[in-house]
Amino acid sequence: MNYIEIIFKDIKICQLDNFSHDFIIFNDIDIISSHFFDKEKKRDLEYKDIKNFKSYFVSSGTCNIYLRKVLIGIELENAIIIISSDKDYCDITINFEEKYFSNCINIERKFIILLDLLLEIYQKYEIEKIIFGYEPAEDADMKILEITQKQVKLFNTNVFNKQWIKAIFGMINKKNI
Repeated sequence: MNYIEIIFKDIKICQLDNFSHDFIIFNDIDIISSHFFDKEKKRDLEYKDIKNFKSYFVSSGTCNIYLRKVLIGIELENAIIIISSDKDYCDITINFEEKYFSNCINIERKFIILLDLLLEIYQKYEIEKIIFGYEPAEDADMKILEITQKQVKLFNTNVFNKQWIKAIFGMINKKNI
């Protein structure tokens, strides 16, 4: 089974709560599991124990949340959100099964919604870059696209032969982003 990753690189910790509330939307009942570790108290926590991300990440480094469904412009099922921090900046990785796109009838429409949201996020927050690709998406041979310096860069356009990826490449080329 293949997994897709969306990685948001270097989000300022002070912006993390707004970022997560504005763009990563889910209900608590959709949490399958979560893991946070409080370094100061040396104990495991769950999402419900976290008052806000900014306070948590002052002293702690990572967390993960496994969700039945999450809305990031489009609804994704069985997604894992991983947040890792160095106290000033954090990376957010959203990981989900490829079948969400490969089984999708309206791939272009759904991806346009997702891409527009990713571009909005990039413009609203001071993010170094956003990476979209197969897990591990940061690897050059797994990367499909990257948003950086207000432009979308495509990768491996001749390598990935899956229909949904070809549709994305065609759509981005048509939009001339």
